[in-house]
Amino acid sequence: MILAAFDLATVTGVCVGAVGERPRLFSWRLEGSDRPHRLLDFSYRLCEFLDRERPTRRVVYEAPMNVAIMARIGARDGTITMLRSLVGILEMSCAEFGLPVEALEVKDARQSVLGWRVNPSGNTKKRVLREANLLFKAGATNDNEADAMVLWMYACYLQNPQFAIEQIPLFKKVS
Repeated sequence: MILAAFDLATVTGVCVGAVGERPRLFSWRLEGSDRPHRLLDFSYRLCEFLDRERPTRRVVYEAPMNVAIMARIGARDGTITMLRSLVGILEMSCAEFGLPVEALEVKDARQSVLGWRVNPSGNTKKRVLREANLLFKAGATNDNEADAMVLWMYACYLQNPQFAIEQIPLFKKVS
């Protein structure tokens, strides 16, 4: 049961692994002089990844904010277009490989995995990175990898609730 999780952005965080085992984390800095070339780079990397890794269970990604909310908080049209295009490429590629793909709400994932939905101090990215590395020895080098790992763990919890129980310190196996 191999799951893959993506935090889609110009630096895309990726987390992949079997439920109950230590996942691998990495990120792709999308290359290209403009958006079409960065999208093409993502498409190439993604298809190579799906062909090599062969997720067997599902692929999940961070559900993007509503377009109206993104515009209200100051996201530029280019940013919104890039994010929505990455989602389309991911969904299309998963369909080509016969894989179920699903958007997960990042706040639900953070609540389930880290115990909080919103960071009142404001710097959510730093907090997710710090806590993912502290609690799970994730080895994330940036917030995109940390978010992908939180999404991956949440997808594992949904796939196998026993795995969620095993992550509680009281029940965690000591190695």
